[in-house]
Amino acid sequence: MKNKLLRLIFSRVFIFGLLIAAQLCLITLVVIILAANSAFVYSALMFSSFFIMLWLFSSDLNPAYKMAWALLIMGLPLVGAYYFIFWQRVKIKWSKRKLLRKIYEETAYLNLQTDSVLDRLESRNPSLARQGEFIQQMANGPVCTNTACEYFPVGEDWYQSLCKELSQAKTFIFMEYFIVSEGEMWQNIFAILKDRAANGVEVRLMYDDLGSASTLPDDLDRLAREAGIQLVAFNPFRPRLDGFVNSRDHRKICIIDGVMAYNGGTNIADEYINLTHPYGHWKDTAVLIRGDAVWSFTLMFLEMWRFATGLKEDYLRYQVPCSCAEDGFVQPYGATPLNSTPVSEHAYLNIINRAEKYVYIITPYLILDHETVTALSLAARSGVDVRIITPGIPDKKLVFWVTQSFYKTLLFAGVRIYEYTPGFVHGKMFVADDMVATVGTANMDYRSLYLHFECCTAFYYSSVVQAVKEDIIQTMGLCHEVTLEEVRKTSNGKRFIQAILRMFAPLL
Repeated sequence: MKNKLLRLIFSRVFIFGLLIAAQLCLITLVVIILAANSAFVYSALMFSSFFIMLWLFSSDLNPAYKMAWALLIMGLPLVGAYYFIFWQRVKIKWSKRKLLRKIYEETAYLNLQTDSVLDRLESRNPSLARQGEFIQQMANGPVCTNTACEYFPVGEDWYQSLCKELSQAKTFIFMEYFIVSEGEMWQNIFAILKDRAANGVEVRLMYDDLGSASTLPDDLDRLAREAGIQLVAFNPFRPRLDGFVNSRDHRKICIIDGVMAYNGGTNIADEYINLTHPYGHWKDTAVLIRGDAVWSFTLMFLEMWRFATGLKEDYLRYQVPCSCAEDGFVQPYGATPLNSTPVSEHAYLNIINRAEKYVYIITPYLILDHETVTALSLAARSGVDVRIITPGIPDKKLVFWVTQSFYKTLLFAGVRIYEYTPGFVHGKMFVADDMVATVGTANMDYRSLYLHFECCTAFYYSSVVQAVKEDIIQTMGLCHEVTLEEVRKTSNGKRFIQAILRMFAPLL
């Protein structure tokens, strides 16, 4: 315990966090002093706050975001406007936005939808074809056939498969993960990557710098360089006020030889395969796809690599044609903070709104906006069997209290909610009507849906649909079903804290 505390105190995250907090305090103090001693400064700040409020309520931002910022600006009128300008609006710098848009323009023609595939899906289910067309237009992720799929209901199964396939890589390995953590899993994977690089395989690893800041293996840069592994930290964490710190690479992708790709909720850390148990049993999921749909993930990775490094890519060099047994329709897609439409959220809403019999959901966080609460409630009241599984042992207690604050409204509408008794669920899955399922990285919270770079895979009439359904049903058997009577017994103190947290949930 003492070693963990010392490591936290001397960690980059803690030190940088203190420096950022110091900057916030200093700026707040300076603003207050200037405003108190200058009528002009005071008037200018109040004037700015008024016009920011006008802009907020006329903008297309999510209403929950508007309300949270409005409350902050009204509560702290002198400094609230400053926080908004430098924290909320500056998500991605103009130069970075320009580069990212340029990259997407360059790659748009490389991943076009095959009309015959979409026509086949439309002939089977026009509603799902419209869902596929929406995702393709918003995220440049076409619906694919000629793709085989495998679903992993726990991280241990994913890890066993991953190590096996990595050790057989022949040409290239691309890995992109939010968290890379020192431990047994990393040591085994690094040994495989080192061996493959020594045998001429091109190995690239990209990790999120903030997500891995307190867990990264010691001296990783040197070890990777000596092993011949290309290493990139996405969005390096710096001790300065910058809204871009909110935009993290939350994706989990591994592409091997351009013929197979893994996607899901699993990071490279021992708790994901239950070698450690910080929150009881860790329930996570992943998928392996082979065939045409792999190219979407390859392109997704190369786009992010270029964005992080600024180096040009020969994209087509990594496109590898292959044939395999067809398993329905498969559609990988990515989401970014630049999307004018929150792709992940709208993909989820489409599934909920189009469900006729049932929709089952697993999510570690349930921090919902008004649209999603309405969609879930309307579906349940319309006779759709809506069920949601959340953690029994949360990784972040206050965030879990926000999750629980939505229970009463959902239960009253007829949604059934289950908490995973053995521990923590980290998988992010939807399944509906035995026809459609999604597995990926996007949580049902504001950060995932609006701020992060995410990726998911949608499956239509695939074996994965049934596999996800069966897994969720089996998981329900290990859960406690929450009742409305239990929620009504929540203490007044907890309700008060939940109300405050709910107000500022979009800013957490």
